Amino acid sequence: MNYITGEFLSYPEWSFYLPSNIFFFLKSINFTTEKKRIITKEEKIGPKYLFACHPHGVISFGITASLCWGGEDNVWDTKVSDCSISEPFNDVNENDIKSSHKLKSSKSFRSLFPGISNHLLTIPTQFSLPFYRDYIMALGVGLVTKSGISSILRKNHSVTIVVGGAHESLYAKPGANKIVLNRRKGFIRIALELCTKTEEDIIHLTDEEISDNIYNGRWNNSMSDIAIVPVYVFGENNVHNVFNTTEEISENSEIMKTLLKLQLLMKKYTGFTLPLVNSRGVFNYDFGLLPYKRRMDVVTGEPIYIYRKFSKSIKDKVTDEEIDYYHEIYRNKLVELWEKHKGFATEWDENLEIVE
Repeated sequence: MNYITGEFLSYPEWSFYLPSNIFFFLKSINFTTEKKRIITKEEKIGPKYLFACHPHGVISFGITASLCWGGEDNVWDTKVSDCSISEPFNDVNENDIKSSHKLKSSKSFRSLFPGISNHLLTIPTQFSLPFYRDYIMALGVGLVTKSGISSILRKNHSVTIVVGGAHESLYAKPGANKIVLNRRKGFIRIALELCTKTEEDIIHLTDEEISDNIYNGRWNNSMSDIAIVPVYVFGENNVHNVFNTTEEISENSEIMKTLLKLQLLMKKYTGFTLPLVNSRGVFNYDFGLLPYKRRMDVVTGEPIYIYRKFSKSIKDKVTDEEIDYYHEIYRNKLVELWEKHKGFATEWDENLEIVE
């Protein structure tokens, strides 16, 4: 989606709050008429994106801060190598870094991806508290259910989901990069169900044509209209000290087994779980629940354009073969994203590991 600002014919804003019969009566006696107004309209110029984010961490601070902050910020260049990062790009000596690449960076999603209306999705239990529910809805947060994802994507808006979910939060601890992915295939099924193209529809398009259309802001309707984008938040697991019950199980401790069972039982009935967390307080750095002031970097990968690979019609039922095909592509793209941008990782960070 893109937001187009210009002069359009529109009735006064107050007239839309009137009952329909009163509105038509006032219109018939010319009490209210259309006038030229400078307003903003939405116009589709590209695909809708399903941003799939890793890791979950304790509360997913990184992706929440990136999407829910509605402000705008400058965009600058960041140079990333295998072992370090440097900002701004102009301060880097080309001879100092052998293998590197340049990224566009910003503190605002809106500034970095103009025209993309993105909604962060969360579990239904987050909408149980009245005032908190209104607060997150004002930030554009939606439901991470099949109907919730589908309804937003059908409106040509984009969504962001944390694929690993609550179970992935049990693996969160400083330095760990363990994610849950092998059993997470529902987001790919939804993308396949909502796509409107088959392989025969886009086989004549080349990668250069697709890249050129996206870069210049012109969207070709014959292209795939939905894409999955892998996202990784470097440093998400480093903001809390977490007592990892999943690793302590190997010591055959009955206490650890009981704690893990309670966490999994809570996740089963509430949709979320509570890792054992200790970080800092308001006036101290010894204990508390507040996150540490440590850097987090949200890195987005290349979009994976979705179309019906093994079906001749978009009305055909989505098969496991199609899901596994795109799941393998997504898995490889995510690993490639990590390897290419691991310069954002800290010195104590472990390598990416897909545990489940």
